[in-house]
Amino acid sequence: MIKARHGFTLIELLLALAIFSILALLAYGGMNSILNARETVTEESLRLAAVQRSFMRLARDFGQVSPRPVRDNFGDVQAAIQTGTNTYRYSYKDNETGETVDAQAIELIAFTAAGKRLLPGQERSSLQRIAYAWHNDSLLRLNWSVLDRAQDSKPYISVMLDGVEQLKFRFLKANGDWLDSWTLDDVALQELPLAIEVSFEDKKWGRLRRVFLVS
Repeated sequence: MIKARHGFTLIELLLALAIFSILALLAYGGMNSILNARETVTEESLRLAAVQRSFMRLARDFGQVSPRPVRDNFGDVQAAIQTGTNTYRYSYKDNETGETVDAQAIELIAFTAAGKRLLPGQERSSLQRIAYAWHNDSLLRLNWSVLDRAQDSKPYISVMLDGVEQLKFRFLKANGDWLDSWTLDDVALQELPLAIEVSFEDKKWGRLRRVFLVS
């Protein structure tokens, strides 16, 4: 006697497909959440690393400030450290369009600092003129190859940190007072502040503030 072979009914197949679809949807949702969380963590880690690198550069520059005044492109004496509103033209690559854009950066602070890299055997000063400027929510670092500049002397400009708003420098005097600017009208030509405070509004973590000691 031949026994009848029983397969899945249509209802059982539909039920199995429904259960499989639900499990697949749950698995996709969980995987999507993990990928989104990973992307967020990666983005914030990169941002944190960029902010930390900027603070390290600021600490290194301010920690090597020298009381050496310089002459600008027009021969005028500039204090060893001073705030100002000079403007500099520079070019940068737009991340969205990929095109090179010409822009104007506003100088916030300029100073003389040690730490210039020299090749073995070079007998030159290790001092260099450095400035920090701001443009289009970006903190820029400028440095010149010479201290006393000629009319055609131009700085090397690099973007240190983007996503920066309400950038502000403050300066601590020897008597404990904080100044919003450091110019020849306020201090002697070669006097240096004890510390410099940098604060700005970060696009990720809000208001950030650091105080750097000046050598």
